[in-house]
Amino acid sequence: MGDDWLVWAIIGAFYLPLHALPPLAVAWLRGGEQSQRQQRLRRVLIEVLLSMAVAFALVFWLAAEHLQWAMAALAVSLLPPWWRALR
Repeated sequence: MGDDWLVWAIIGAFYLPLHALPPLAVAWLRGGEQSQRQQRLRRVLIEVLLSMAVAFALVFWLAAEHLQWAMAALAVSLLPPWWRALR
């Protein structure tokens, strides 16, 4: 029970790069001019942070009783940043 924070820290450490880096790289590559690229990166980064916050809130809420749904929430939360990056 006392090591739960460590488990969540490890999950977060692996999830953050998986969640953020690919959509940010796509947004950077599709950016166009400097100002467009910065604006697109900013929008994607906000989307990444918001979807991660919602996903982790759902995971903390669901993990004790429904671990499968908690992991599904993490998987589904990967999609919105990709949608923003590819738009």
